[in-house]
Amino acid sequence: MALKMPETFIADKHQSCSYTLRLLHYPPPTVVPKPGQMRAGTHSDYGTLTLLFQDNVGGLEVQLADQTWISAPSIPNAILINTGDLTQRWSNDVFRSTKHRVVLPKGEKIGCDRYYIAFFCQQDPDTEISCFPTCQSKNNPPRYVPIKAGDYLLSRLQATY
Repeated sequence: MALKMPETFIADKHQSCSYTLRLLHYPPPTVVPKPGQMRAGTHSDYGTLTLLFQDNVGGLEVQLADQTWISAPSIPNAILINTGDLTQRWSNDVFRSTKHRVVLPKGEKIGCDRYYIAFFCQQDPDTEISCFPTCQSKNNPPRYVPIKAGDYLLSRLQATY
């Protein structure tokens, strides 16, 4: 609605239940970590959005527009929401897919297990992802070529794995 699209537009593109639920566990290191060692390297999420349920161990960092990193603290009883790459493409960068990573926690928490749950929401595979008409103009043309959601997901998975 913020982008002046029909109220059911997003829901209509999520009918095939293209969702992934990941239960993630990072055990504490068993050896002294190397300088700069991470639990998960820099990445963005691929689809519409991700819901992230975190514990209080910490380690999640997000990259700002100026390329600096900040900690994303865990807030009790809160869900962190990441915008995905395809939402960025749909919105012509109005909503950005934030790069993020998981670093080792500092201090006493380095010896703690880290648990979290990630719920990835992906558009129906045959959905064409093209710039919303409300997010483009003569002075702001579409930044991305149209692509099917399933093709984009496959290309990102192949590049990652």
